[in-house]
Amino acid sequence: LSFWINRLVVMVRQRRRQAGRRVDTTTDNAVSSTSETPSSPTASVDPHNQGDAFLADVPKAKKWHSFYVRTIPSLIMLATFSLIIYTGPLAICCLVIVIQTLMFKEIIVLGNRERKAPQLRYLQWYIYISTLIVIYGNQARKRLKHTSFLRRHGLWWLRWLSRHFTFFSYTLLCTGFVLFVVSLRKKMYRYQFGQLAWTIVGLLLVVVQSSFIVSNIFEGIIWFVFPTSLIIVNDIMSYISGFFFGRTPLIKVSPKKTWEGFIGGAISTLFFAFFVSRFLSQFQHMICP
Repeated sequence: LSFWINRLVVMVRQRRRQAGRRVDTTTDNAVSSTSETPSSPTASVDPHNQGDAFLADVPKAKKWHSFYVRTIPSLIMLATFSLIIYTGPLAICCLVIVIQTLMFKEIIVLGNRERKAPQLRYLQWYIYISTLIVIYGNQARKRLKHTSFLRRHGLWWLRWLSRHFTFFSYTLLCTGFVLFVVSLRKKMYRYQFGQLAWTIVGLLLVVVQSSFIVSNIFEGIIWFVFPTSLIIVNDIMSYISGFFFGRTPLIKVSPKKTWEGFIGGAISTLFFAFFVSRFLSQFQHMICP
């Protein structure tokens, strides 16, 4: 992670140097043209339109406009998120699966920009769906095994699937491997195996980690709501603290981040974590699996 962050910083610095050279070239051309034609008006450069302007240097009208633009969608998202939490663990799990599907889609798009073999896209989605069935089906089987849900509702086919779920999962994964072998083409082995490796890495980054989140949700909604709320509060309070008190820049990669916003967000998150954790633990809806 440190290596890629350093690479990103170096790339940003190089692009800024190139942009600075271009600006110097254009200003030199402008000066030479004005010296040749004194009567031509000079173009004024607005420093607020530059991408590296700090939040404290932005005009107040523009700051408040950005504040309103961010506040309204944030309130809508917060209301939707609260409604999903109130609905229960199943709705939260569906939300997690939808988000992880969108993340997996982005990873696949990034790794398949050349699009040499379009049929690989269908195979990648088959492997993704098979992995979802294997991981989440195994979690559901273990939880339903200790309850009388299957016997009470007379779902014989679910009982049969629960007993043979290991064989069913093995069949799904082997079918995906066989389809991959059949799809191999000459002079494309390296590309196809690279796409398979990229798919497996995407599954490890997205599906495996999301399965831990889903497992925690069924141990109590508080294990999902509490850490998620910490991230939300830290993001909101960092923005508000930087909006009203931000003066000292934090990092050059993100010029609008300030030390005041960072410290304000950290302190607010600590206070929020101390009081809200005790508040949430009082509700049976949060702690009851």
